[in-house]
Amino acid sequence: MNWPKKLAPILLALVICGITLATLGDYGITWDENLYFPASEAHMEWFKRPSLATIDQHWVHISEHPPMNKVLAGLSEFLFHDVLGLVSTIVGFRLALLPFVFALCWVLYTWAAELYGDFVALLVTLSFAFLPRVFFQSHIVAIDYMITAVGVLVAYAYWKEVRSRRWPWVTAVLLGVALLTKVNGFFLYLPLMIYWAYFHRHQILWRLYRQANFDPQERIRCYLRLIPLYTVPFAIWIACWPWLWPQPLQRILDNLTFHARHGAIPVYYLGKTYVMAPWHYPFVQIVVTTPLVMLVPLIGGLVAITLRRAWDRYLWIGLNAALTIILLIPPVPKYDNARLMLPAFPFLCLLAGAGLFYAVQLIKPPWARKLALAGYLVLLLVSAYFGVVRTHPYQSSYYSEVVGGVDGAVRLGFEADYWGNSYRGLLPWLNEHAEETFWFPRGDVDPYLFETFRYYVEDGLLEKPLHFSSKEDSTYMIILVRQGFFTEEMWDYYTEEEPVFATRLSNTILAAIYRLRE
Repeated sequence: MNWPKKLAPILLALVICGITLATLGDYGITWDENLYFPASEAHMEWFKRPSLATIDQHWVHISEHPPMNKVLAGLSEFLFHDVLGLVSTIVGFRLALLPFVFALCWVLYTWAAELYGDFVALLVTLSFAFLPRVFFQSHIVAIDYMITAVGVLVAYAYWKEVRSRRWPWVTAVLLGVALLTKVNGFFLYLPLMIYWAYFHRHQILWRLYRQANFDPQERIRCYLRLIPLYTVPFAIWIACWPWLWPQPLQRILDNLTFHARHGAIPVYYLGKTYVMAPWHYPFVQIVVTTPLVMLVPLIGGLVAITLRRAWDRYLWIGLNAALTIILLIPPVPKYDNARLMLPAFPFLCLLAGAGLFYAVQLIKPPWARKLALAGYLVLLLVSAYFGVVRTHPYQSSYYSEVVGGVDGAVRLGFEADYWGNSYRGLLPWLNEHAEETFWFPRGDVDPYLFETFRYYVEDGLLEKPLHFSSKEDSTYMIILVRQGFFTEEMWDYYTEEEPVFATRLSNTILAAIYRLRE
């Protein structure tokens, strides 16, 4: 056994987890977290005294989403904050992300190493882990990073399954975990079935291919291998989600109906507010939020794969990348910059790995190939410095060199922030003026916003609770520069008034406090 090759992905994943752990407490509470934290606490209360009679009481919180992230966040907060007292409340919840960070980086390296070798695998893994938007998401107790990680595990397991008879049950169990993570887990069946049909096309359409050595038993086996994929995941989904137990059929129907009717969220895009963003929104967001150091080899990889007609080798990776984005093109809600496209990024990085791999093949001397890859590693680290370190902890507002960073992006009409992380930058000023009264003009959009400041008080980031009231009874207004949510009054203050205090990235205001006019 080659131990260095076996240990490399583990060590790299541990290093990335260490960096993530060290920075977990640097980020402000996001909008989804201010929903998930109370739900996590309620779920943990049920586990302390489980009872069928109290399911509705403790599992009704955010019941439209599966329980994986809430249960794990509640468990980690209970263990590391409540019991051991090692971390703050906020960090306690976020520790639940670390197993997913580790698993995703480990599997991504392993997969890339099988395709391109260890050095390119290192570059692929680092390019993914330090994509600014990805790095931000790896710290946030939301379902996007978790479903991204589980989706990669499912994809890798199925990639191995079609080549080995030992993996069907592994894939099935991981699909069950995906269903427990986010409703998008159901969408994993789409690329899976397309690839299943393609990989087994000779067994399914054997008459068309006129196989002389056709084996009827092999054809039967390719169908039998679907059975665990359509039984085990749904059994896990129902068995591990207590909210479904009292009325399984009705609640499954209610859950699917909720997501089918998910309302559109206003988006400020290219200088205009849309109730439903245009079809090209996902593609543009990927381009403007991906550093050039990764975007260029991605384009090169797609060109090289096309010219070499190597899509047979990369079909599975391409399907997982493309369908995540394509599913957002029809009249489906599109918002939050690149967040909803997050599950595509590991596969885009794998395709960028193809660009690097084929590019260095054009270099003949072996020493020059190594030098070229080392040079790319330097570029990658420089990009990570400017994209991750220099923007810390506001990578959620990162925009690439394509649009001139966040300043250029805002001038072009993109949203400055979208998730409330930048409210934390206001806390020093708020601590000095805690006796004042504050108004949130869009508090009706997110009533859980006030939970955010309760947790800041609990963790000592705010010295005492703030006084929130109506506009008429307040001295100051607090806004997040998510222009899609702006009212005319918010636009007026944002464009005409100088804030008394603001969170800024470069020259761009992300969140601001304005004194209300008399």
